[in-house]
Amino acid sequence: MEALPFVKARNPAEIWRDEPTFLLCELSFELFALLTLLDAWKRGPRYVVLWLSALGHGLTTELVSYFNPNINSFWHAQSTLVFFRGRFPLHIMLFYPATMYLTNVAVEILQLGAVAHASAVAIADVIIDVPFDIMGIKLVWWTWHDTDPNIFDRHYSVPWTSYNFHMTFAWSLSFLFRVTWNLLVGEQKKLKPLSGILRAGTCLIVVSLMSMPLGVLQCTFHHFLHDVFFIHPEITTLIYVFVYGAIFWRADRRLSKSKAKKIKSKALAAIVVIHYAFYMLLVVFYAKPEDIRATGLHEVVGDDCQSESDVYTVTGMILKKKTFLCVDNYDEPYFDFHCLPRGRPETNASWYTVCGTPYKSHVEYMVIVIFSCVVGLLFFWEIFNTSVHNEKEKTKRD
Repeated sequence: MEALPFVKARNPAEIWRDEPTFLLCELSFELFALLTLLDAWKRGPRYVVLWLSALGHGLTTELVSYFNPNINSFWHAQSTLVFFRGRFPLHIMLFYPATMYLTNVAVEILQLGAVAHASAVAIADVIIDVPFDIMGIKLVWWTWHDTDPNIFDRHYSVPWTSYNFHMTFAWSLSFLFRVTWNLLVGEQKKLKPLSGILRAGTCLIVVSLMSMPLGVLQCTFHHFLHDVFFIHPEITTLIYVFVYGAIFWRADRRLSKSKAKKIKSKALAAIVVIHYAFYMLLVVFYAKPEDIRATGLHEVVGDDCQSESDVYTVTGMILKKKTFLCVDNYDEPYFDFHCLPRGRPETNASWYTVCGTPYKSHVEYMVIVIFSCVVGLLFFWEIFNTSVHNEKEKTKRD
Protein backbone atom coordinates (compact mmCIF):
# COMPACT_ATOMS: atom_id res chain seq x y z
CA MET A 1 0.00 0.00 0.00
CA GLU A 2 1.26 3.47 -0.85
CA ALA A 3 1.99 5.82 2.04
CA LEU A 4 -1.03 7.86 3.04
CA PRO A 5 -0.79 11.66 2.99
CA PHE A 6 -0.15 13.45 6.28
CA VAL A 7 -3.65 14.98 6.11
CA LYS A 8 -6.38 12.93 4.46
CA ALA A 9 -9.89 14.15 3.66
CA ARG A 10 -12.92 11.93 3.08
CA ASN A 11 -16.25 12.72 1.49
CA PRO A 12 -18.95 12.92 4.20
CA ALA A 13 -21.43 11.39 1.74
CA GLU A 14 -19.27 8.27 1.60
CA ILE A 15 -19.15 8.06 5.38
CA TRP A 16 -22.92 8.50 5.57
CA ARG A 17 -23.38 5.65 3.09
CA ASP A 18 -21.07 3.14 4.80
CA GLU A 19 -20.83 4.33 8.43
CA PRO A 20 -23.68 6.76 9.18
CA THR A 21 -23.40 6.50 12.96
CA PHE A 22 -19.69 7.32 12.75
CA LEU A 23 -20.43 10.58 10.95
CA LEU A 24 -22.92 11.50 13.67
CA CYS A 25 -20.31 10.72 16.32
CA GLU A 26 -17.77 12.89 14.52
CA LEU A 27 -20.15 15.83 14.28
CA SER A 28 -21.19 15.52 17.93
CA PHE A 29 -17.66 15.82 19.28
CA GLU A 30 -16.84 18.68 16.95
CA LEU A 31 -19.93 20.46 18.26
CA PHE A 32 -19.00 19.69 21.88
CA ALA A 33 -15.47 20.98 21.35
CA LEU A 34 -16.79 24.23 19.90
CA LEU A 35 -19.26 24.71 22.76
CA THR A 36 -16.65 24.02 25.42
CA LEU A 37 -14.14 26.35 23.75
CA LEU A 38 -16.72 29.15 23.68
CA ASP A 39 -17.52 28.45 27.31
CA ALA A 40 -13.81 28.60 28.20
CA TRP A 41 -13.40 31.89 26.34
CA LYS A 42 -16.24 33.44 28.35
CA ARG A 43 -14.81 32.25 31.66
CA GLY A 44 -11.30 33.59 31.15
CA PRO A 45 -7.64 32.64 30.62
CA ARG A 46 -7.52 29.80 33.17
CA TYR A 47 -10.28 27.93 31.38
CA VAL A 48 -8.84 28.55 27.93
CA VAL A 49 -5.53 27.09 29.10
CA LEU A 50 -7.42 24.13 30.63
CA TRP A 51 -9.11 23.51 27.25
CA LEU A 52 -5.79 23.79 25.40
CA SER A 53 -4.07 21.55 27.96
CA ALA A 54 -6.65 18.84 27.34
CA LEU A 55 -6.04 19.23 23.61
CA GLY A 56 -2.28 18.98 24.15
CA HIS A 57 -2.75 15.97 26.42
CA GLY A 58 -4.74 14.26 23.67
CA LEU A 59 -2.06 15.00 21.07
CA THR A 60 0.64 13.56 23.32
CA THR A 61 -1.37 10.48 24.26
CA GLU A 62 -2.49 9.58 20.76
CA LEU A 63 0.84 10.20 19.01
CA VAL A 64 2.84 8.24 21.57
CA SER A 65 0.34 5.40 21.17
CA TYR A 66 0.70 5.36 17.38
CA PHE A 67 4.47 5.31 17.32
CA ASN A 68 5.25 3.14 20.35
CA PRO A 69 4.90 -0.51 19.23
CA ASN A 70 4.12 -1.62 22.79
CA ILE A 71 0.86 0.34 22.89
CA ASN A 72 0.08 0.63 19.18
CA SER A 73 -3.04 -1.48 19.52
CA PHE A 74 -6.00 0.42 18.01
CA TRP A 75 -6.96 2.01 14.71
CA HIS A 76 -9.60 4.71 14.31
CA ALA A 77 -12.09 4.67 11.46
CA GLN A 78 -11.52 7.22 8.70
CA SER A 79 -13.44 10.42 9.37
CA THR A 80 -13.93 13.57 7.28
CA LEU A 81 -10.45 14.81 8.18
CA VAL A 82 -7.64 12.54 9.43
CA PHE A 83 -4.06 13.47 10.36
CA PHE A 84 -0.78 11.55 10.69
CA ARG A 85 -1.28 9.28 7.70
CA GLY A 86 -4.73 7.96 8.54
CA ARG A 87 -4.24 7.51 12.28
CA PHE A 88 -5.61 10.61 14.02
CA PRO A 89 -9.14 11.81 13.15
CA LEU A 90 -9.98 15.44 13.87
CA HIS A 91 -12.93 14.54 16.09
CA ILE A 92 -10.72 12.32 18.28
CA MET A 93 -8.30 15.24 18.64
CA LEU A 94 -11.27 17.32 19.83
CA PHE A 95 -12.69 14.51 21.97
CA TYR A 96 -10.13 15.23 24.70
CA PRO A 97 -10.91 18.90 25.35
CA ALA A 98 -14.64 18.33 24.78
CA THR A 99 -14.88 15.69 27.53
CA MET A 100 -12.06 16.68 29.89
CA TYR A 101 -13.00 20.35 29.97
CA LEU A 102 -16.63 19.41 30.66
CA THR A 103 -15.79 17.11 33.57
CA ASN A 104 -13.26 19.49 35.14
CA VAL A 105 -15.57 22.50 35.06
CA ALA A 106 -18.56 20.49 36.27
CA VAL A 107 -16.65 19.14 39.26
CA GLU A 108 -15.45 22.65 40.16
CA ILE A 109 -18.93 23.23 41.57
CA LEU A 110 -18.00 21.01 44.50
CA GLN A 111 -14.91 23.08 45.43
CA LEU A 112 -12.81 20.06 46.40
CA GLY A 113 -9.09 19.90 47.09
CA ALA A 114 -6.70 18.95 44.29
CA VAL A 115 -6.64 15.18 44.94
CA ALA A 116 -10.39 14.88 45.57
CA HIS A 117 -11.17 17.12 42.58
CA ALA A 118 -9.04 14.94 40.31
CA SER A 119 -10.69 11.80 41.70
CA ALA A 120 -14.15 13.21 40.99
CA VAL A 121 -13.04 14.12 37.47
CA ALA A 122 -11.80 10.54 36.96
CA ILE A 123 -15.22 9.16 37.91
CA ALA A 124 -17.04 11.74 35.78
CA ASP A 125 -14.81 11.01 32.80
CA VAL A 126 -15.42 7.27 32.84
CA ILE A 127 -19.17 7.88 33.28
CA ILE A 128 -19.05 9.98 30.10
CA ASP A 129 -16.99 7.30 28.36
CA VAL A 130 -18.95 4.08 29.03
CA PRO A 131 -21.71 4.42 26.38
CA PHE A 132 -19.18 5.86 23.90
CA ASP A 133 -16.84 2.90 24.36
CA ILE A 134 -19.55 0.23 24.21
CA MET A 135 -21.39 1.59 21.19
CA GLY A 136 -18.25 2.86 19.48
CA ILE A 137 -16.61 -0.54 19.20
CA LYS A 138 -19.86 -2.29 18.31
CA LEU A 139 -20.34 0.20 15.45
CA VAL A 140 -16.69 -0.18 14.39
CA TRP A 141 -15.68 3.42 15.04
CA TRP A 142 -12.27 1.86 15.71
CA THR A 143 -10.77 -1.64 15.92
CA TRP A 144 -8.52 -3.23 18.54
CA HIS A 145 -5.48 -5.47 18.16
CA ASP A 146 -6.77 -9.03 18.43
CA THR A 147 -4.17 -10.55 20.77
CA ASP A 148 -2.42 -7.68 22.59
CA PRO A 149 -2.25 -8.85 26.25
CA ASN A 150 -2.82 -5.30 27.53
CA ILE A 151 -6.29 -5.17 25.98
CA PHE A 152 -7.14 -8.87 25.74
CA ASP A 153 -9.81 -9.03 28.47
CA ARG A 154 -12.97 -7.26 27.33
CA HIS A 155 -16.38 -6.05 28.47
CA TYR A 156 -18.76 -5.88 25.48
CA SER A 157 -15.60 -5.86 23.31
CA VAL A 158 -14.24 -2.91 25.34
CA PRO A 159 -10.90 -3.65 27.06
CA TRP A 160 -11.16 -3.21 30.80
CA THR A 161 -7.92 -1.28 30.53
CA SER A 162 -9.72 1.31 28.40
CA TYR A 163 -11.75 2.29 31.46
CA ASN A 164 -8.54 2.34 33.52
CA PHE A 165 -6.96 4.59 30.90
CA HIS A 166 -9.81 7.11 31.00
CA MET A 167 -9.81 7.31 34.78
CA THR A 168 -6.05 7.52 35.38
CA PHE A 169 -5.34 9.93 32.55
CA ALA A 170 -8.28 12.20 33.46
CA TRP A 171 -7.08 12.21 37.08
CA SER A 172 -3.56 13.08 36.00
CA LEU A 173 -4.55 15.96 33.73
CA SER A 174 -6.88 17.44 36.34
CA PHE A 175 -4.42 17.16 39.22
CA LEU A 176 -1.41 18.38 37.26
CA PHE A 177 -3.28 21.34 35.76
CA ARG A 178 -4.62 22.47 39.11
CA VAL A 179 -1.26 22.21 40.90
CA THR A 180 0.74 23.74 38.04
CA TRP A 181 -1.67 26.63 37.49
CA ASN A 182 -1.80 27.45 41.20
CA LEU A 183 2.00 27.40 41.45
CA LEU A 184 2.73 29.40 38.31
CA VAL A 185 -0.26 31.71 37.88
CA GLY A 186 -2.33 31.66 41.06
CA GLU A 187 -5.60 33.55 41.34
CA GLN A 188 -5.00 36.04 38.52
CA LYS A 189 -8.25 36.53 36.58
CA LYS A 190 -6.43 38.51 33.90
CA LEU A 191 -2.95 37.57 32.76
CA LYS A 192 -0.23 40.19 32.93
CA PRO A 193 1.00 41.13 29.43
CA LEU A 194 4.27 39.18 29.43
CA SER A 195 4.98 37.32 32.66
CA GLY A 196 1.41 36.06 33.00
CA ILE A 197 1.32 34.75 29.45
CA LEU A 198 4.69 33.03 29.90
CA ARG A 199 3.55 31.40 33.12
CA ALA A 200 0.28 30.26 31.54
CA GLY A 201 2.20 28.96 28.52
CA THR A 202 4.53 27.02 30.79
CA CYS A 203 1.54 25.49 32.54
CA LEU A 204 0.08 24.49 29.17
CA ILE A 205 3.32 22.80 28.06
CA VAL A 206 3.87 20.98 31.37
CA VAL A 207 0.34 19.62 31.53
CA SER A 208 0.25 18.69 27.82
CA LEU A 209 3.48 16.70 28.02
CA MET A 210 3.49 15.34 31.57
CA SER A 211 -0.10 14.31 32.27
CA MET A 212 0.29 11.18 30.13
CA PRO A 213 3.43 9.96 32.00
CA LEU A 214 1.64 10.62 35.29
CA GLY A 215 -1.29 8.55 34.04
CA VAL A 216 1.05 5.74 32.96
CA LEU A 217 2.59 5.81 36.44
CA GLN A 218 -0.84 5.18 37.95
CA CYS A 219 -1.38 2.33 35.49
CA THR A 220 1.67 0.60 36.97
CA PHE A 221 -0.64 -0.64 39.74
CA HIS A 222 -2.76 -2.48 37.17
CA HIS A 223 0.24 -3.90 35.34
CA PHE A 224 1.81 -5.17 38.54
CA LEU A 225 -1.32 -7.11 39.51
CA HIS A 226 -2.13 -8.24 35.97
CA ASP A 227 1.32 -9.04 34.59
CA VAL A 228 2.88 -10.56 37.71
CA PHE A 229 -0.08 -12.19 39.47
CA PHE A 230 -2.45 -12.58 36.48
CA ILE A 231 -5.24 -10.66 38.22
CA HIS A 232 -8.13 -10.05 35.81
CA PRO A 233 -8.32 -6.37 34.66
CA GLU A 234 -11.94 -6.25 35.79
CA ILE A 235 -10.63 -6.32 39.37
CA THR A 236 -8.19 -3.47 38.83
CA THR A 237 -10.90 -1.39 37.13
CA LEU A 238 -13.17 -1.84 40.15
CA ILE A 239 -10.29 -0.92 42.48
CA TYR A 240 -9.70 2.32 40.55
CA VAL A 241 -13.42 3.13 40.70
CA PHE A 242 -13.66 2.40 44.43
CA VAL A 243 -10.48 4.33 45.33
CA TYR A 244 -11.30 7.41 43.24
CA GLY A 245 -14.92 7.23 44.33
CA ALA A 246 -14.04 6.92 48.02
CA ILE A 247 -11.66 9.89 47.89
CA PHE A 248 -14.26 11.97 46.05
CA TRP A 249 -17.15 10.94 48.32
CA ARG A 250 -15.24 11.45 51.58
CA ALA A 251 -14.11 14.94 50.57
CA ASP A 252 -17.55 15.93 49.33
CA ARG A 253 -19.23 14.74 52.54
CA ARG A 254 -16.83 16.82 54.66
CA LEU A 255 -17.24 19.98 52.56
CA SER A 256 -19.68 22.69 53.56
CA LYS A 257 -21.85 23.23 50.54
CA SER A 258 -21.95 26.92 51.33
CA LYS A 259 -18.52 26.94 49.69
CA ALA A 260 -19.85 25.42 46.50
CA LYS A 261 -20.24 27.70 43.56
CA LYS A 262 -22.89 27.67 40.89
CA ILE A 263 -21.55 26.93 37.41
CA LYS A 264 -23.98 28.61 35.07
CA SER A 265 -23.59 27.14 31.62
CA LYS A 266 -26.42 26.05 29.39
CA ALA A 267 -23.78 24.87 26.90
CA LEU A 268 -22.26 22.35 29.32
CA ALA A 269 -25.67 21.10 30.39
CA ALA A 270 -26.67 20.76 26.73
CA ILE A 271 -23.54 18.71 26.00
CA VAL A 272 -24.40 16.25 28.77
CA VAL A 273 -28.01 15.86 27.58
CA ILE A 274 -27.10 15.55 23.88
CA HIS A 275 -24.29 13.08 24.62
CA TYR A 276 -26.44 10.63 26.54
CA ALA A 277 -29.56 11.11 24.41
CA PHE A 278 -27.47 10.36 21.32
CA TYR A 279 -26.39 6.93 22.59
CA MET A 280 -29.82 6.02 23.94
CA LEU A 281 -31.46 6.86 20.61
CA LEU A 282 -28.62 5.20 18.73
CA VAL A 283 -28.91 1.84 20.47
CA VAL A 284 -32.71 1.78 20.54
CA PHE A 285 -33.78 3.10 17.15
CA TYR A 286 -31.05 3.80 14.66
CA ALA A 287 -27.84 1.80 14.79
CA LYS A 288 -27.66 -1.26 12.54
CA PRO A 289 -24.13 -2.60 13.04
CA GLU A 290 -24.58 -5.37 10.47
CA ASP A 291 -24.80 -2.73 7.69
CA ILE A 292 -21.48 -1.04 8.52
CA ARG A 293 -18.58 -1.16 6.07
CA ALA A 294 -15.48 0.35 7.67
CA THR A 295 -12.63 0.84 5.24
CA GLY A 296 -9.35 2.08 6.66
CA LEU A 297 -6.31 1.12 8.68
CA HIS A 298 -6.58 -2.02 10.78
CA GLU A 299 -4.30 -4.69 12.22
CA VAL A 300 -1.99 -6.11 9.55
CA VAL A 301 -3.30 -9.37 8.05
CA GLY A 302 -0.85 -12.26 7.75
CA ASP A 303 -0.69 -15.97 6.92
CA ASP A 304 1.84 -16.75 9.65
CA CYS A 305 -0.54 -17.18 12.56
CA GLN A 306 2.23 -18.39 14.88
CA SER A 307 4.53 -15.36 14.58
CA GLU A 308 4.74 -13.37 17.81
CA SER A 309 6.04 -9.94 18.82
CA ASP A 310 7.28 -8.74 22.20
CA VAL A 311 5.25 -6.34 24.32
CA TYR A 312 7.26 -4.47 26.97
CA THR A 313 5.17 -3.33 29.93
CA VAL A 314 5.81 -0.53 32.44
CA THR A 315 6.71 -3.16 35.05
CA GLY A 316 9.62 -4.33 32.88
CA MET A 317 8.01 -7.61 31.89
CA ILE A 318 7.95 -8.93 28.33
CA LEU A 319 4.60 -10.28 27.16
CA LYS A 320 3.67 -11.69 23.75
CA LYS A 321 1.15 -10.85 21.05
CA LYS A 322 0.52 -12.23 17.57
CA THR A 323 2.33 -10.24 14.90
CA PHE A 324 -0.53 -10.49 12.41
CA LEU A 325 -4.30 -10.78 12.38
CA CYS A 326 -5.12 -14.36 11.44
CA VAL A 327 -8.41 -14.10 9.53
CA ASP A 328 -9.18 -17.79 10.10
CA ASN A 329 -8.67 -17.59 13.84
CA TYR A 330 -9.45 -14.29 15.55
CA ASP A 331 -11.70 -13.18 18.40
CA GLU A 332 -13.21 -9.80 17.53
CA PRO A 333 -17.00 -10.36 17.55
CA TYR A 334 -17.84 -6.82 16.37
CA PHE A 335 -16.55 -7.37 12.81
CA ASP A 336 -16.09 -10.03 10.17
CA PHE A 337 -15.49 -10.10 6.40
CA HIS A 338 -18.86 -11.26 5.06
CA CYS A 339 -19.28 -8.16 2.87
CA LEU A 340 -15.99 -8.65 0.97
CA PRO A 341 -16.13 -10.31 -2.47
CA ARG A 342 -13.45 -12.85 -1.52
CA GLY A 343 -14.61 -13.15 2.06
CA ARG A 344 -11.26 -11.97 3.39
CA PRO A 345 -8.74 -9.13 2.92
CA GLU A 346 -5.45 -9.50 1.08
CA THR A 347 -2.48 -10.96 2.95
CA ASN A 348 -0.15 -8.31 4.42
CA ALA A 349 -2.85 -5.66 4.01
CA SER A 350 -3.18 -2.94 6.65
CA TRP A 351 -5.79 -0.95 4.68
CA TYR A 352 -8.92 -2.98 4.11
CA THR A 353 -12.65 -3.18 4.80
CA VAL A 354 -14.22 -4.85 7.82
CA CYS A 355 -17.93 -5.57 8.06
CA GLY A 356 -20.10 -4.93 11.11
CA THR A 357 -21.96 -7.78 12.77
CA PRO A 358 -25.51 -7.85 14.19
CA TYR A 359 -26.26 -7.66 17.89
CA LYS A 360 -26.28 -11.05 19.56
CA SER A 361 -28.86 -9.55 21.89
CA HIS A 362 -30.18 -6.12 20.99
CA VAL A 363 -32.14 -5.95 24.24
CA GLU A 364 -28.99 -6.57 26.25
CA TYR A 365 -27.21 -3.69 24.53
CA MET A 366 -30.23 -1.48 25.13
CA VAL A 367 -30.19 -2.30 28.84
CA ILE A 368 -26.46 -1.69 29.41
CA VAL A 369 -26.27 1.47 27.30
CA ILE A 370 -29.49 3.07 28.53
CA PHE A 371 -28.65 2.23 32.14
CA SER A 372 -25.18 3.81 31.83
CA CYS A 373 -26.71 6.90 30.21
CA VAL A 374 -29.34 7.29 32.95
CA VAL A 375 -26.63 6.97 35.61
CA GLY A 376 -24.60 9.62 33.79
CA LEU A 377 -27.53 12.01 33.55
CA LEU A 378 -28.29 11.58 37.26
CA PHE A 379 -24.62 12.07 38.18
CA PHE A 380 -24.30 15.35 36.32
CA TRP A 381 -27.75 16.52 37.42
CA GLU A 382 -26.68 15.99 41.02
CA ILE A 383 -23.50 18.01 40.46
CA PHE A 384 -25.07 20.82 38.44
CA ASN A 385 -28.12 21.29 40.63
CA THR A 386 -28.60 19.44 43.90
CA SER A 387 -25.13 20.08 45.37
CA VAL A 388 -25.80 23.82 45.44
CA HIS A 389 -29.58 23.99 45.79
CA ASN A 390 -29.78 21.77 48.85
CA GLU A 391 -27.53 24.10 50.82
CA LYS A 392 -29.57 27.13 49.78
CA GLU A 393 -32.75 25.42 50.93
CA LYS A 394 -31.11 24.44 54.22
CA THR A 395 -29.97 28.03 54.78
CA LYS A 396 -33.52 29.30 54.22
CA ARG A 397 -34.94 26.80 56.72
CA ASP A 398 -32.38 27.79 59.34
